[in-house]
Amino acid sequence: MKKVILLLSFVFAFGVSYAATPQTNDREPYEIYELYPTQNMWTFLKLNTETGQIWQVQYYVGNDYSKRCQVPLNLTPLATEKKPGRFCLKETQNMYNLLLLDKETGDVWQIQWSMESEKRGIVDEIRKIY
Repeated sequence: MKKVILLLSFVFAFGVSYAATPQTNDREPYEIYELYPTQNMWTFLKLNTETGQIWQVQYYVGNDYSKRCQVPLNLTPLATEKKPGRFCLKETQNMYNLLLLDKETGDVWQIQWSMESEKRGIVDEIRKIY
């Protein structure tokens, strides 16, 4: 009986110490590319986390290969110093618009995706007001 109590207290102590350890997210800090889902089940956004470049990725489960594509939203690098994980995307309430955040400088850009080329890309940099 003493062995069972000792074993249970060891398991409990290990569980408490594990729960107190900060858990990291499932993304490794060195990943250069990230895929972000959108509210459209067929559309993801591929982000280069070093440069801020973004592509809209469409997938399709049927045989129509023309519906599978990657189209650029922003091919202009927004940072010259490459650091993986520097940029990230944040959802908004509008399914076609996201915010691109530069975690080094705090700069933010409004991003819009669409299958129509004139409606996709960087809409505007969100300016800081002091």
